[in-house]
Amino acid sequence: MYTLPTDENSQPIDRVDDDENVLGKANYGMGLRKFKMGNVTMSGKTGAKDGYMNGVGGTNDGQR
Repeated sequence: MYTLPTDENSQPIDRVDDDENVLGKANYGMGLRKFKMGNVTMSGKTGAKDGYMNGVGGTNDGQR
């Protein structure tokens, strides 16, 4: 679930926009985004609808 999409060399694939412009390396897998808070790497999901914002996240080992 936390695995990022990779190419044939096991490197994260490029993120591209609708016009095929490269935006950086992939940081989403199964709808979860990997990010860093201080020295802790976490995965999570954010969302917004009709004026509400929400999010959920945690570490891969489930400790946080």
